[in-house]
Amino acid sequence: MANLRTPYESIVCEERIGLSDKQWYLKRMADLSAKNPNLGVDKILEMLQNEKETTIEDIRNMGLSENVAPSEADIKKVLFLIIDPQFDFEPNGNLAVPGSIEDMQRLLRFAYRNLDKITRFEISLDTHSLFHVFSDCCWKDKDGNYVAPYTTITEEMVDAGECYPVMYPSTYIQYVKGLKEKSKQQLVIWTPHCLEFTPGWLPEQQLVRMIYFHEAARKNRAKAIQKGQSPFSEMYGIFKEEYPKGGIPKVNTAAINEIFNYDMILVAGQAKSHCVLESLIQLLETYKDMPEITSKVYFLMDCCSCIPGYEQTTEDKLKELQRDYNINLVNSTDLQL
Repeated sequence: MANLRTPYESIVCEERIGLSDKQWYLKRMADLSAKNPNLGVDKILEMLQNEKETTIEDIRNMGLSENVAPSEADIKKVLFLIIDPQFDFEPNGNLAVPGSIEDMQRLLRFAYRNLDKITRFEISLDTHSLFHVFSDCCWKDKDGNYVAPYTTITEEMVDAGECYPVMYPSTYIQYVKGLKEKSKQQLVIWTPHCLEFTPGWLPEQQLVRMIYFHEAARKNRAKAIQKGQSPFSEMYGIFKEEYPKGGIPKVNTAAINEIFNYDMILVAGQAKSHCVLESLIQLLETYKDMPEITSKVYFLMDCCSCIPGYEQTTEDKLKELQRDYNINLVNSTDLQL
């Protein structure tokens, strides 16, 4: 009977000497990916998903074997800014965003397809404590019950005694009033999410592995930005709080100035309706008098989704931003860097 071998077992080459079957297979797939992009994408995604079989070391080695130039050689500098790609926004998370799994798959395929074009990844991490201005355990209604998640608290409700803060009363009440004065989003009570060091706070691990793959291939370290640590203000956008204590905004100048270093800024993440949108607004407002900057922004529409109920207002706002700042609203499947 013939000795039937799988393609994996049949790979034979003199360069295989000294490598284990698995090491050689990983190297071989990396070589094939350069010649066949579709095969490369599928194999990379398979390995990113298979955490039991593919280690970070494997991912690193695959990245090192990619035949691409280091990022520092890029003539066109491309920043991929991914907002809050964390477990708590996935289907089993505490603040699930429907569609987030499919968004991530498209994002990963896009990232691998443009491995040699993306100069650097930056990701933000929503970072909270148990007690926060939006926490249900910080507000009670007139009957003394804790306010239910997804309740919107307005200045009128506070003035009428329909709800009140059980912590930092003067600061939290001023926060609600300050949001109205600044025409910001109203205070919404959210379920506890992205509590620091909990599993929900961690970034999505397929993306983490893709970032390490990119780092190894392009010799350029990614950057993480934490946001939302203050218990006195929400921080949807990555550059500044909604209404900080005392009303004086503290801008993450390092993050905002980083934009100057790039010729193209890709934006994606979760949720489109809140943290991604607000980050985009803050960026554009900062550079409102510099169309040469705002026109470099590419918003990946199919790599982020809305919290249910906010879909239409989000689409309307994005079209408004496109009109006012000449940003690019695109699908990742249509964009070629």
